Amino acid sequence: MAAQTAPFFESFGPPVIAVTNTRRQAVSPVSWPILLGTGSQLVVAARPRNLVYFANLSATATALICPAQDGNNNPLAAGGPGSIPIPPGGGLPIEGTWSAWNGSATAPNTPFTVLEFFVGGISGSVGFAGSGSAPITTLLSNDGGWLIVATAAGWPTGSVSLPAGALWSNGALATVVPGVTPNPSAPPVFFGNITAAALLALGGGNLPLTNPGPGSGQLYNQGGVIAIA
Repeated sequence: MAAQTAPFFESFGPPVIAVTNTRRQAVSPVSWPILLGTGSQLVVAARPRNLVYFANLSATATALICPAQDGNNNPLAAGGPGSIPIPPGGGLPIEGTWSAWNGSATAPNTPFTVLEFFVGGISGSVGFAGSGSAPITTLLSNDGGWLIVATAAGWPTGSVSLPAGALWSNGALATVVPGVTPNPSAPPVFFGNITAAALLALGGGNLPLTNPGPGSGQLYNQGGVIAIA
């Protein structure tokens, strides 16, 4: 089936998704069902992907999305400048984005779904088929269930002056500055699906405080140190 290519950043509806095209096949769609509120919230974390698809499942409310940062690395809020509206029942595919994305809606409890597509599956080193790019190194590793960050990632090596929820490298152990209560609706973060740089930017404040499911690979905060389920 040949994929229909929507104009860049144009939302449309109702959504119809083709998961193959003439250049590549997406083998690992990952779905994140979310309830949007009227305030800006993270809907998908930053990580290498080939395509992300946003679907507004509401029959009445408009959803708004935006990258988490602008071109100058300033934070953006969904509903503010730079936001893209998705009408009721509409969807928006965006190819080749690493960005974290924020979302909001014109009504509380708006049902919303994010689909991420990866070529070649999800792993700690994600390649882009047909692009000629080298595999992407996450600079994160698993040591007995603890998340290890490579020195080359350039994380802070101390927590002095860091805000609550920030991340730092405590002798290579990925560590969270305490003081944030996790948002239970925050999208999960999985080992192998995010780079050290993207995780540092995301922070650890919304990581679960208990094991979310043994063997799932989801990251969680185990007494201030990031563990891998």
